[in-house]
Amino acid sequence: MTGEVALLIGVLLLVLVTWFASYKVKYKNSGNLQLVTRAYADFKEAIERIVERVAQKEAQRRAAGDRERQTRRRRGRQARIERGGTRASSRPTDEDPAVVRYADMIESRVREAESRRDQSKGSQE
Repeated sequence: MTGEVALLIGVLLLVLVTWFASYKVKYKNSGNLQLVTRAYADFKEAIERIVERVAQKEAQRRAAGDRERQTRRRRGRQARIERGGTRASSRPTDEDPAVVRYADMIESRVREAESRRDQSKGSQE
């Protein structure tokens, strides 16, 4: 759970517990135990509905984020293919410039190693 959700649940629990405590004190002297148990049952049902609703919204938010990330990856791959690159770059498209720079360095070293290997194969034959 995120901090906002936990805070919301905490505040709701505090309000509902306070409400229930005042409800219980109000009807304690009258001896109406059925009324108090009914209030407690209503309280539990309300809490369960709230928790269920919050969990559904959280699941929907996560699913939407996953779909958005997949869409961005797919568009990035399609863009690299459309640019005509035979080898898709392993570099993420929306990264920090320092990460991109290091990714470029690694890719250039890999290319150099491949060219040296190809040259050594050519000289051996």
